[in-house]
Amino acid sequence: MDQILSAGGLWSNLCQFKVPDVKRLELQDNNGHTALHNAASWGHTDIVRALLKASASIYTLDLHNKTPIHLAAENEHLDSVKVLVKEEAKQSESHTRDMFLHMAATEDNWRLA
Repeated sequence: MDQILSAGGLWSNLCQFKVPDVKRLELQDNNGHTALHNAASWGHTDIVRALLKASASIYTLDLHNKTPIHLAAENEHLDSVKVLVKEEAKQSESHTRDMFLHMAATEDNWRLA
């Protein structure tokens, strides 16, 4: 995670609550993980919040077609899941994407539901 977060000084900017260039937020590692994927996967909820505040995408898919919330749920990081679901609710007011609960039902993914 430190490798992707350190790209272009992203980690230090987040620690200082500076909004980094949005393009840097979407950099992906060899697994297709963004900084948000990694923060969610490891349960770093404060970093998840900071990345969302900086406009990180909650819908970016990794190489296994998983979003950050998939990884948070798989690793049982409930606080990160809650933050991501609340963010989706905010965004769904202006978007027509399938919501995470719909995705979970479609995929028969009980952990995500």
